[in-house]
Amino acid sequence: MFEFKTKLPVGEEAADMSCDYSMYTWEAQGDVKPNVVTKTDGCYVWNEKGEKRFDIGSGAVCSNVGHGQKHIQEAIKFQADRVEYCTHDNVTDVRAALSKKLITEFAPKNMSKVIFGTGGGEMNEWALRVAKEYTGRYKILSQYGAYHGAQYGAANLTGEGWRFTSDPPIAGHTHFFGPNYEDQVVGAKFESEEAWTEFLLGQLKNIIEIEGPQKIAAIFFEAITGGGGAIVPPKGYYKGVRELCDKYGILLVMDEVMVGFGRCGKNFGHEYFDVEADIITFAKGVTSAYLPFGGLMVNEKIATYFETHPAPVGCTYTAHPLSCACALATLEVYQEQNLIENSYNMGMIIENKLKEFETIHPSVEKTRGKGLLRCYRLVKELRENEEALNKLVQMYDDKGYCNIFFRLGNFVIAPPLSISEDEVNMILKDTDEVLTEMDKYLK
Repeated sequence: MFEFKTKLPVGEEAADMSCDYSMYTWEAQGDVKPNVVTKTDGCYVWNEKGEKRFDIGSGAVCSNVGHGQKHIQEAIKFQADRVEYCTHDNVTDVRAALSKKLITEFAPKNMSKVIFGTGGGEMNEWALRVAKEYTGRYKILSQYGAYHGAQYGAANLTGEGWRFTSDPPIAGHTHFFGPNYEDQVVGAKFESEEAWTEFLLGQLKNIIEIEGPQKIAAIFFEAITGGGGAIVPPKGYYKGVRELCDKYGILLVMDEVMVGFGRCGKNFGHEYFDVEADIITFAKGVTSAYLPFGGLMVNEKIATYFETHPAPVGCTYTAHPLSCACALATLEVYQEQNLIENSYNMGMIIENKLKEFETIHPSVEKTRGKGLLRCYRLVKELRENEEALNKLVQMYDDKGYCNIFFRLGNFVIAPPLSISEDEVNMILKDTDEVLTEMDKYLK
């Protein structure tokens, strides 16, 4: 059995040592109180105290196939014994097989080729470059409230106000109000989905014409908004966007980093809306986070362009052999265990129960989502009640959940796609109890 020559810390010693010698992202270091993860399996995570917790957020909404899948672990070991690395201009058998499987068995029919990198933010950075190179234009549109990554370009795509030192913004990046308009602007109400769609498309058309369509390379969307609370666009919205893109020669980029690979009950989230993207970015679910990996797919027109023009992207770890092997095995797990179908079926159980919660719990403003990306949004009075918000998180923690995804009054339910019906019912029972407690905070 393998052993490190370096002594590994045990229990709380590991947490203390990590805080002494490493830095944590997105937090002031003095506020960090990390748990030590000692074991994972299926939908569960164990800490140094031996406590078993249910992973209600699939890590960072990335552990799609669940923890401890032996087929994936063995694929990584298999590849490590053969070829652990080669440069981007060489090829491995796993890269070739993965590329074909992705394009012919998982991707929408209009996708032609794929480029591999290391993660979602990087893939959105690359999509920026590909779009600008292909169109010869420099402006980029993306929506307020969206999240596209933390790298400089990706952070500028992100339509949230916490970009820190990624401001001032890159010249040519413009944000607009998209499908999450109702969450962003207080009091915005529409008589129907169609009216909402008409309003949003009118706003987008105005922005395109004001910015100059001849200057706009691409419009970026999260296919279904993830971090903002599982926001599904209204009927006809993406079809209208596609028509605007075709009219003005603008590329439509779908960021499927969070919602791709079955998270929403289909291979890719935008497939619900009967629309074709020009570029698709992905990460997370392609390896279910067993290794860092990501990619972008392009349609035939873009692929043909780059037959005679250099692709303006790349990195040291492009198409890393271990990650390619990991991704190939992950796709096989999706297929063999029918996990994408399970995501849809389990998601419908959650959807029906959440709709019931809308009617019986006054604390719930709305519910939404697709597949196993589901959300309930608290009413305004509770979103502004710090005591209630802290109580909600604490109740889920006390009930044995980890990776709790709760922000801006939106609670996201995003368990691994391998979840059983019994486990779904456990989440719903506990959520019913939490919301009953939230109801008590209302005047």
